[in-house]
Amino acid sequence: MNFLDLGEVCEFVDQTVADFQQQRLKALKELDFMGWLTRNLYLCKPRYMITAGSIVCGSLEVYLSSIEDKFFDDLMKRVAVFIVNKAAGGYKSDKTGIDLEFYNDENHYLVSIESGLNLRSASNRETLEGDFNKAIAMLEQSDYLGEVQPVLGICFGHSEMPSVWGYQKVVGQGFWYLISENKDLYGQIIEPIQHQALDYDKAMANEKDRKTNDFTKVLLNNFYTSEYGIDWLKLIELKNDPKEAEFVTI
Repeated sequence: MNFLDLGEVCEFVDQTVADFQQQRLKALKELDFMGWLTRNLYLCKPRYMITAGSIVCGSLEVYLSSIEDKFFDDLMKRVAVFIVNKAAGGYKSDKTGIDLEFYNDENHYLVSIESGLNLRSASNRETLEGDFNKAIAMLEQSDYLGEVQPVLGICFGHSEMPSVWGYQKVVGQGFWYLISENKDLYGQIIEPIQHQALDYDKAMANEKDRKTNDFTKVLLNNFYTSEYGIDWLKLIELKNDPKEAEFVTI
């Protein structure tokens, strides 16, 4: 492994987190009423959300959580590829289901990355095993060196299970040490990313408030009933057939 300049890593992380913040703000700004309506509306009714404001606010939270999960996964993969490139000459993999590859101690590592310690379903485990097997077969047909080691890398968390389902699993500090051999990397740089990335800045909070007010106004103008409730049937019909949408947006 090569020497890893933590200052250079910090600079890259700061820029990548800034990109993450801009991506989620852009996604929220571009969300219109129909886009909001088609996302997770069914979650509101079982929670007994009756007021227009609570319906909008609840479903916006679900929407923001889903996009943040995706963007955050992408962020951590970018950071991991940057680090493994600097430390071991590793690179972003072009193989299906594999995020990065690197060579160290006579092992060729195939790494699939997840940001959190989530319980994989049996079907997802089978898919990952299949992706690893295909990638290994591709390497065996080339002039690769060393033994192939498939790895599931989890960016954050702790686990006592070193290997599962035929591949190695490394979690939290163990994963970042594997790709850098730097014992200070996780505590000094990686672990704080969770809080830094998911902090709500003023622009994000203001945009969320604006969307909540705008969508609540549209909801009341078009789906408010004489019984002081929300016309769920009309909402669901519009969700299922948005091409025929005609409603007041101001």
